Order: sequence, then C-alpha cells, then structure tokens
Amino acid sequence: MTVRQKLVMLITIAGFVPTFIFSIIIFFEMLEQPFQIIDHNLYDMGVQSLKIILRDKRPNSDINVLFTDNRLWLEVRKNESGKLIFRSKLASLVPLRKHISFIKNIINVRLPKRVADLNQDRNNEVTFYVKNFIFSYNNKDWAIKIAYPMERLQEEIWDIVIGISSGLLLSLIILISVSYFVAGLILKPVIKMDSKIKFITEKNLHKRLDVKFPMDEFDKLSYTLNNLFERLELSFINQKQLLADASHELKTPITMMRFAVEELKNSELCEDDEIYDKNIERLNLLNLRMDQLIKNILDLSALEKGDNIMTKDIDLVEIIVDLIEDYSILGASDNIEIISFLPSKLIYTGDPEKLRRAFSNLLDNALKYNLVNGYIKISGVKTSSMIKISIENSGKGIPGDELEKIFMQFYRVEKSRAKEHGGSGLGLSIVKKIIENHGGRIFLKSELGKVITFIELPVDG
Repeated sequence: MTVRQKLVMLITIAGFVPTFIFSIIIFFEMLEQPFQIIDHNLYDMGVQSLKIILRDKRPNSDINVLFTDNRLWLEVRKNESGKLIFRSKLASLVPLRKHISFIKNIINVRLPKRVADLNQDRNNEVTFYVKNFIFSYNNKDWAIKIAYPMERLQEEIWDIVIGISSGLLLSLIILISVSYFVAGLILKPVIKMDSKIKFITEKNLHKRLDVKFPMDEFDKLSYTLNNLFERLELSFINQKQLLADASHELKTPITMMRFAVEELKNSELCEDDEIYDKNIERLNLLNLRMDQLIKNILDLSALEKGDNIMTKDIDLVEIIVDLIEDYSILGASDNIEIISFLPSKLIYTGDPEKLRRAFSNLLDNALKYNLVNGYIKISGVKTSSMIKISIENSGKGIPGDELEKIFMQFYRVEKSRAKEHGGSGLGLSIVKKIIENHGGRIFLKSELGKVITFIELPVDG
C-alpha cells in the first residue's frame, strides 16, 4: 500500500466515522419523534372515544366516525371486572391479544386485504402501534387499548433509512475523492524531492533540494537531506583528494628512488663507494618514508570507517605524562621546555592506544613547528560532562584562513619544513578522526607567537 493510499484511508476513516455516528444519532432522534407523536395522538383518541361512548350510552355507537378511513383499532373495558364496553369494527376483525412486543408496542399480524385493506405488504402483514392505558372518568377506571396501523410510517422510515444510507454513501465517495486530492497535495513536496534526488549522483553531489522558510516538516526533511548530500560530497572530495595526494606523495619518493638506483648502476661501473653508500642511505630513508605514509593511509582509512575502537577506563594524565617524558628528550636539542598543568587524574572511557597516538601526534607536531628555546604547555580539566585538554606551543602561528584546512589530509602550512621533518600531512587528520570517533572535537586557535590546540571529550554523568 502506497503512502497516498494510506493517507486516503486515514482521512476517509477520520471523516466518515464521525459522519456515520452523527447520522445514526440523527436517525434515532428522527425515529423517536414520530412514535412520541403517535403515542400522544393515540392517548387523545382513546380518551375522546371513551367520552363519546359513555355520553351516548350506546355500546354499538360508531366511534369510527373519528377516522374517515376506518383504521382505528379500539377496545374499552371496565378496569375492575374486565367487562368489554366497546370494540371497534377493526378490533373485531383483527385480534391483538397475547402478542409479545420487543420494540415499543409494535405488533405484526397477518390480515388478508379482502378482510380489511390497510396497505399490507406482499405477505399480508400489518404493523400496529398499540397503546394500553387506564383512564379515570366519572369516578371509574377504564382500561383502554387502542392501536393504529403504521404502514405509511414504516414507508417513511424506510425512506429516511434509504436517504441517510444514500447520503452516507455519497459522503464516502466525496471523502475518498477529496482525500485522494488532499493526499496528492500533501505528498507533492515529496514527489518533487524524489524527482530531484533521482538525478543526484556522485557526479553532481553539489546539487541541493529547495528549502523554504519558515520550514515545515518537508522543508526540514529537505534540509536534513541537503546536510547528508553535503557530507557525502565532502566524503567523495576527500576520497578523491586522498587518492590524488597519496599518488603525488608516493610519486616523489619513487622518482627519487629511481634516480638513486640509476646512480647506483653508474657507481658500480666507476666503483665509487661514496656514491654507493650515499644512495643506499637515501633509498633506506625513502623506503621508511613510504612505509610510514602507507601505514598512515591505512590507519586513516580504518579510522574513517570507525573500526577497532576498543574502550576501557583509562587515565589520560598517565598517558600524557609518559609522552611528555619521551618528547622532552627530543625537545632538549632545541631547548624546548614542556610544561604540564594537569590534575592528578583524568579518568576517561576510550581506546588507550588510539588516544595515545593522538596525543603523540599532537606533541610531535608541537615540537616540529616550534621555536628554538620555545615551550609547550599542556593543561587539562574535567567538568561534569566534558574533559578539556589544551596544548599550547610557541611558534610562528597559523594564518586565520588556514586554521580550517589544518586537519585536511596531506595539508601542510609550512611545506618546506614538513618535508624537512619527513611529515606526510596525515598526522592531524588521524588525530581528528580519533577524537571524533570518541564523540569529541578538536580545534585550533592561533595568536602571534603561539598556537593552541583544544580537545574536548564527552564523559558520562
């Protein structure tokens, strides 16, 4: 079942059920009213008939003169003795005794038309509405039983039933038609979105759905889909950029290795041991660089997929202090001081190996792009919902327009120094993915003479 069909069904049910209930209530109200009128009229006719009978004192008086069509059924008896005082002509022809009534005082009897023509149906059945009551007159109680055929009333009731049923059927048809049209209007934005999304492929992920303000539910959906397309586009761009950058990064060492091999060939002819040793060392360094580059690419690919995140309770202070001891030795050659402003403990649930690598990359980066006689300051604090760690280092700083690009794959602010230190341009990209995979975020601020890296990791409770 399509969404449109479901909407049609729901709108139709929502509209038809109240209409049906209201029609039933109206029908029974309309049905009750004529019975009340008949009941009242029969009472009046019974009383009038009794007064005429007692006034004329003629048991055989023609009481039927009250009705020109001779449709009155009437019996009058003394209440105490049950003695019959008067019986109308129709009452003598049609006995209405010992009939059980389930609806009001309605009794069905068979009466051939040759006996009395009361508009019987094909089965010669006549429906009478009967009223029994006691009336006091002349200091005596009189039992009056009066009935009247209601064939015409039944016909009118059937006309009402047919009319209401026809109205309900017509309203159902109108509801289905209107709901089908309304469902089409409701789903029109979805149909437009569907037609546009069909033509969005990896070649034109820059296309976006129209969003109107203020936004309704469909505009919110379009907005969400646009964000999804934006993330997909960025992912495709990053993948293509990674492939292009990796090819470029690998091309340079491979070319240098080829030149080194050519020199080795020539050095063998001239038996130049110095050139031979020099190129062997160069090949070894290039192999190490390529190995590290490929390892970083594979690690970044695994982090992109969020694979192998093993979590357990760890102390971030312990990890960072161990790294400070290692990098203090490396920074000693440039007289770079590493200062810690960490609390005694920062307990966090995460992957210890990956977080160690993230902080290691940050400290390595802070050393590489530092000044002689510079410093690195590491601070940390834990709140009810967050662990915040900052790493500040002296340096030339980062231009404001490059702060957002610093975490991009293979991006370098100082390309010459990165080559000098053997950087691949993937270190900060790996750090960013590790922090994001832990639900945190990382960002940089740069001022004249210093760079500050901020890390925020969420904690439970």
